[in-house]
Amino acid sequence: DGHVLNELNMLGVDVKNTPKRKNYFETKLRIFGVSFNDTTEELYVSFDDISEYPHKQHNLIQCIIQISDMLLTSKNNIIRIFTEEITRFFDENDIIYTPNLGFNGKSGNQQNFDFVIPHRKQIKEKIIKAVNTPSSDNYRNVIFPFIDIQEIRRESEFVVLANDINKQISEKFSVSCNNYGIKVLPWSDKSRIIDYLKVI
Repeated sequence: DGHVLNELNMLGVDVKNTPKRKNYFETKLRIFGVSFNDTTEELYVSFDDISEYPHKQHNLIQCIIQISDMLLTSKNNIIRIFTEEITRFFDENDIIYTPNLGFNGKSGNQQNFDFVIPHRKQIKEKIIKAVNTPSSDNYRNVIFPFIDIQEIRRESEFVVLANDINKQISEKFSVSCNNYGIKVLPWSDKSRIIDYLKVI
């Protein structure tokens, strides 16, 4: 019903006229197969058969969650969207990666991840989610996609890059991820990230 874009606008996040935010917004729409009505400012999905509904609804919800992350860019001094910062960091440090990959999970839904670092020699593939708000009430949205692909990507390592620049990572968030074998790397510790992710 247009609530997502309305809320962003009310909080001063201009999606349509700010190039980086507009690009981020349009990229997320493409990744999740979500459409946008420019007149009503509604996000929506369409399908031909009712059997597609669960999958389409799942993609719509995932898209809403990621677009809502732009609320964190409404500070007075413009903050680069977190995934853009990570991309720049990976490029500057020669970390090999593929962005925006999706895997079909046990649920039958496609789970999308921000980065995948490929398997090489004795080093396992690393599947990465970037989390801008590693809070105690956000861990479920982060954990489920990893759980859903565990059986399919048995040889992969699961990683969260958690933005702790402006706010500490919640202990509940870290413990919950660790309990499911998901490694949490704080964004502030760049040397640790390089040591863990860089394939030589």
